[in-house]
Amino acid sequence: MHLTLDSSERLDRQKAEQRCLALLVERQLIQESQCARLLDASQSNNMALAPTAVRLGLVEEQQVLEIWAQSTGLEVFDLNVEEDTELMLPELKFEFLSDARVVPIGERNDAILLAVADPYDDFAVNAVAQATGRPVLRGLASSSAIEQALARRNGNHEIERTTLGGDEADRLKDLANAAPAVRFLDQLLRAAVDANATDIHIEPRTHGITVRIRVDGMLRDAAAPEPTLAPAVVSRIKILSGLDVAERRLPQDGRIKLIVGGRPVDFRVSTIP
Repeated sequence: MHLTLDSSERLDRQKAEQRCLALLVERQLIQESQCARLLDASQSNNMALAPTAVRLGLVEEQQVLEIWAQSTGLEVFDLNVEEDTELMLPELKFEFLSDARVVPIGERNDAILLAVADPYDDFAVNAVAQATGRPVLRGLASSSAIEQALARRNGNHEIERTTLGGDEADRLKDLANAAPAVRFLDQLLRAAVDANATDIHIEPRTHGITVRIRVDGMLRDAAAPEPTLAPAVVSRIKILSGLDVAERRLPQDGRIKLIVGGRPVDFRVSTIP
């Protein structure tokens, strides 16, 4: 059975984001002079306005939920009570719920009540509808509350995040500073600058990564590292641009300033999960 959400269940993201920005200004959480910066950061990171405002330190997580509730018209679910999260659906694997940052918390008129961290994620809602064969009503909850609810469901006191643990992060940092990763990235950046490239795309594949550079508007294949070296190269880029080497779930944005071929070059770095 293939189910899709009725159009009435889909959110008009553009209108919701406009309302969100207006509410942020109306509540004096941001100044009008900060709107351009917030919009630019949101678009650069491909992230909604509300969580972007949190990352910039403008608002608190609870304020985001209140703003989103008003701008999207969605209900805020309280996941603090353990009994609220006991709807067990065998069709939904724990790994999917954790990766999608959603948790089913109950039923309403045969529909599944689904707490979501991202109100605009139609893919996750559709996936739950298709897996269960039932309609889905989404509501808002913070990422931390969803993770705690899933941890209780999984019988753990602390959920294993999709970001790396401390030991693994330290290992990647060591690999990133080793000669092979340093040498490969230096050669890649030099080749891109010599070719007058405007962009470098590093894209994950099943085995390793592919590298492409954009020259005169066209993407060209470039030399890729050995598959075993790929994590170290990506980690080195993150370290140089001041990004969190352990973060794999959220998009990040940074900059690198280097001397390449005897002249200073400013690189803008963006990661997309």
